Amino acid sequence: LERVPDGIRGLSQLTRLSLANNRIELSLDMLSTLRTLPRLKQLDLSFNPLGPLLDVSGMPELINLLLRHTGIHALPVGVCDLPNLLALDLRNNLLTTLPEAFFQRERLLQHSLLDGNPLTSIFRGRLAILRVPLVEQPQGGSLDFWLARTPVAQRARRRDIWDLLWAQEHATDFF
Repeated sequence: LERVPDGIRGLSQLTRLSLANNRIELSLDMLSTLRTLPRLKQLDLSFNPLGPLLDVSGMPELINLLLRHTGIHALPVGVCDLPNLLALDLRNNLLTTLPEAFFQRERLLQHSLLDGNPLTSIFRGRLAILRVPLVEQPQGGSLDFWLARTPVAQRARRRDIWDLLWAQEHATDFF
């Protein structure tokens, strides 16, 4: 899919929507469609090149918001104001900073996944003080770790296997 389907417009009782693993880049019209879903409890837009327009302020019942690998540079508008939001997946995006309001939501902080973002050292430090887990993995996992106990004669073959796996769509999920 390249668009949020118009057919969901007005499904005011819809509680779960997954549009993950598509090519959706939000437009104002698509955002307008999403705003007609005020009862959503779970929204999964992971693995879409969303762009900067996402606004979840009209989804007060949202509990889970999944935005992994969407290329976002900032938290969506309204995310810190959602009273029921418990889980926020922001892994593998382009976040360098986080708004102050985010740090005021202790329960949300503890249930947010922020791994794989180029957060500045100041924000990494603040998260560490608050004991928010950040798992840092080298891009593509650790080939050196995998090859460490491999006999020299088999390393070239294993490197080829590694490269084949890494070239697959969604390889970051595997690694």
